[in-house]
Amino acid sequence: MLPFRTLCLVATMLASRAYARDDSIGCYISGNLSPGFNAKLYDYKFDDKDNFSDPAYYGGKYSSSSLLGSADGIIDPAFDIKGPPTSYSSDVYGVKIHASNFAAELTGYFTPSESGMYTFSLDSIDDGAMVWLGDSAFDCCDPSEPIPDNSASNIMFVHKPYGEDSESVTASVYLQEGLYYPLKIVYTQLKTDAVLGFSILDPDGNAVSFGDSVWQPNADDIGDSCSSTTVFSTSTPFSSSVPSTTPVPSSSSVPSTSPVPSSSSYFPGSIIIFCS
Repeated sequence: MLPFRTLCLVATMLASRAYARDDSIGCYISGNLSPGFNAKLYDYKFDDKDNFSDPAYYGGKYSSSSLLGSADGIIDPAFDIKGPPTSYSSDVYGVKIHASNFAAELTGYFTPSESGMYTFSLDSIDDGAMVWLGDSAFDCCDPSEPIPDNSASNIMFVHKPYGEDSESVTASVYLQEGLYYPLKIVYTQLKTDAVLGFSILDPDGNAVSFGDSVWQPNADDIGDSCSSTTVFSTSTPFSSSVPSTTPVPSSSSVPSTSPVPSSSSYFPGSIIIFCS
């Protein structure tokens, strides 16, 4: 069994809506890795205007519907499918489904190429989507273990009221080079057009290639035995007046000189967990 060690780092966020977390687990993984997201596609009731705006649906209720199909190695999670106001079929991630009404779950481990602030964006969403990063996405030590209703710990959530323009949201997160962060997207489509835009910008503002940054570890490399210990934690929120040069507190893995932009939704501190 290959060793597996997990390090929790603070996730600092800047979003157009107040979605903030004070911890985000990054994992040290060794062994064989495969690129891309894993996807699961679920049935969604046609023209259901209730669940697509309900955070609890994204937090787990969607998975109680019929599984329509699955795919792996998804390098680009985005799609833009134009459809009529009636039921229709189309390919989504290579799976033929009723694209007029469905839900999609995408999971993978995101690894940053350098330490710094990464900007995650949901763009032109039609009809709804929610994103998680860190241990709220899934358990680093056991990614197959579901997390009951994690809707409150998302970093982004947006849904488009029918007949209105689509909306975009962003979240900026400090990430450490060399770690693998659990990443999860849940999307819903209730009728007509199906649009999911998702992107990540690196600290220099360049678009991140998912083929080089999202991975799937071999299940045998993670193992089924993992113990964790929290050795340090602080979570006192900054105020909006914090200077932009405020550093991330030093730890064994985060340089004390790493700057964190100011925001009322930022939290300083770090949590370290070791798994063996």
